Amino acid sequence: MGNCASAKGGRSPFSRHSSVLPNHEQLIRAFSQLIVKKYAWVLFSHGTAVVIEEYCDQPERLKHTAVQTLRDNCCDQPGTPLSDFNATYLPNLSGWLITYHSNHIRTFIPDEDSYTDSQENNAMTFGLLGRMLRNRDCEDANVIYIHLPRPKSCHSYLPTYSSKG
Repeated sequence: MGNCASAKGGRSPFSRHSSVLPNHEQLIRAFSQLIVKKYAWVLFSHGTAVVIEEYCDQPERLKHTAVQTLRDNCCDQPGTPLSDFNATYLPNLSGWLITYHSNHIRTFIPDEDSYTDSQENNAMTFGLLGRMLRNRDCEDANVIYIHLPRPKSCHSYLPTYSSKG
């Protein structure tokens, strides 16, 4: 029995995440509902999103800021706030939301990816799983989606650009 195996003989929720990535469309839908529309956010492949409150409409700059924010906040050191997390099951989104010391970082674990039929279906298990996924996103830095908010001055107007030569 490995470090993450269940003492009850059940399948560990940690084992699923060794090579399989969560459904990216479901992650995008979940975070679209969870994060206030006026903020930019960057989603990583294992389900971690970084919220960026300052307005920016430059995807590369947002990506750089998100990667740096994640790297600054993912070194787990026992006894420090960087290891802290809260795990909450969200029935309306069918998954677990994991939040951390930095309120700009959160991880979503959809039901079909989380072995919710496991005997270890509790907040501590999913909090640890979320922290592990956040750390993988920190290592991989594989961005799968960038949400750009509309400018504050444009409520329902999307500018059109023309090239004049």
